[in-house]
Order: sequence, then C-alpha cells, then structure tokens
Amino acid sequence: MFIVRVYAPTWFNIKQKPSCKDGARHLFMMIKNSWYQTDELKAIVDPVIQRNSYFTHPENMLLSMMTDDRPHIYELALRRILKPPEQPKRKGVRQFTVPPINFDCTDYTAMIDWTTVRVTEPPVTMNMSDDDLQEFIREPTTAVVTFNRYPCHTGCLEVHQGGD
Repeated sequence: MFIVRVYAPTWFNIKQKPSCKDGARHLFMMIKNSWYQTDELKAIVDPVIQRNSYFTHPENMLLSMMTDDRPHIYELALRRILKPPEQPKRKGVRQFTVPPINFDCTDYTAMIDWTTVRVTEPPVTMNMSDDDLQEFIREPTTAVVTFNRYPCHTGCLEVHQGGD
C-alpha cells in the first residue's frame, strides 16, 4: 500500500515539478500521504523520511517559500532572508544539518521549528541584492522569483542498484 498511496504519487509529482524550489512541497506531500499508513509502517518509514529530509533545511525551505503562490508565505521567506543573522558569522565550511521534522504539521512551512534552526540565505539568492529582494516584497501581486534551474532529484536515483 505504501507504494500506491505514498511513493508513486510523490514520484509522479516530482516528475511533473522537478525543480529544487518544489522539494519541500514534495516532501510535505509524502509526509501527508503517509499519515494514512498503519502505525507499524510509519514506525519504519518516518525515520527514513527524517534521515533523508534535506529539503527541510532552512535554505531549502526558504527557496520553496519564496516561490509559493501565497503572498504572505513568499513575503515571510524574503523577510527571513533579509533579516540579519542573530548569530555571528562562522568562518570555514558550514555544517549542513537536517532539522527534526514535525510529522503532524498541516503546511510544509511548519515542517521545522523555525525558532530552533539557524537561518541562512539560500545560495541561489546570494547573487540578488537586498534591494531586489525588497522589491519582491513590495510587489502587489505574487512575485516571480527566477534563478538557475536545479533539479530536486537526479536520474541516477531511479536506476535499480540491487543485485540480480
């Protein structure tokens, strides 16, 4: 049942919208579809989803949020990007840590606890000026944020990796 109700719909959704900007929404759809599985199956699947939930990283969540159709969501994302970090900038390579998922959330924007994560700017927006981001906030209609196209998955993930 998991393949029919969770995996296949998610796979088709990713094929339909393969951009990295949709990754958090795809993950939320998978979580939402898994709500209807048995507790026994969820005990197996939820830790795997958590372990592989790279799209819940704040940078990826902000990318999805700033391309959302709801004006208050993309405005919130842009304001979070523009807000100066409360923590001092660290030197060296940042640690990419996947935050814990709230599996009971009712919207993809609530999959993580924003008060406990360090919010950093998505790399794809780093070439945009603060003035450009402010202009997106001032737009009376949904802003169209453009950036390079990056897939949210790779084709090699679809190749069978098992033995005969």
